[in-house]
Amino acid sequence: MNKSYNKFERAYEIMTELTKAPLPLEPTELAMINDRELGFLKSNIRLMAEYLGLLGCQVWHDDEVVWQIHEEEQRRAQK
Repeated sequence: MNKSYNKFERAYEIMTELTKAPLPLEPTELAMINDRELGFLKSNIRLMAEYLGLLGCQVWHDDEVVWQIHEEEQRRAQK
């Protein structure tokens, strides 16, 4: 593993990828994502928000997107 590869570099890569996708995601889009990828998406959005926060940006929309993912996880857990 490359020790120089840190979470901020990863957050930048994730942020670059997420800017290509419209956020917030629609519930139908979330339903098509498998459980593992859904958890990965949730953690990546939080990591991106942390990265932007450390840069001095105030990120408000991440809570809305994470909440939608949380609702989808709860819906799946009830099945």
